[in-house]
Amino acid sequence: MDDFFASLKLDPLLETENAFLQKYELELIYKHLSNMKELQQKAIMLVDLKGFSYKEAAELLNVKLPYLKSLVFRGRRELEKRLRNEVKG
Repeated sequence: MDDFFASLKLDPLLETENAFLQKYELELIYKHLSNMKELQQKAIMLVDLKGFSYKEAAELLNVKLPYLKSLVFRGRRELEKRLRNEVKG
């Protein structure tokens, strides 16, 4: 089964479009992250963008785990709100 999917060729135009959309989405995320509180920015970047665990991120930011979880939760909520407003125009 893996050989079957590996042998499929994707349309280069589709790949280019997907790459463009991913880049655009990341640019929007970074744009709105830069306007958020610094600790929230770092928490979101470590957990959501860089893939660190909550525990690892808390240690890197020198904060307690429950506080880190709160930062991520509130940061995600704020980021989602900002992105929705961006899309609405």
